[in-house]
Amino acid sequence: MNILRLFLAQLITTAMVLAGLLIAFHYDWPDYVHTDYGIPLLWATHTESAITGPVDIWRVNTTNLVANIAIWTILSLALVTLISVLSRKRA
Repeated sequence: MNILRLFLAQLITTAMVLAGLLIAFHYDWPDYVHTDYGIPLLWATHTESAITGPVDIWRVNTTNLVANIAIWTILSLALVTLISVLSRKRA
């Protein structure tokens, strides 16, 4: 039963990491249409339209991407550890 709990916790934390990295916020402003990626740190912006007209520009901040991966990995490991400790206390 504990292995099943840990496996489920790992699946949940993997989904957390992917969601934190891939969630997009689309902004459809009249003179600046863009999509931002990343929680809690913005690591990519895809600009589709600017005041000068249609564009296709990607801006990627690799430092924020690495920081996001580190933050979400630490959170996921902490959650799995917490579930492991709590499941041992019940047994």
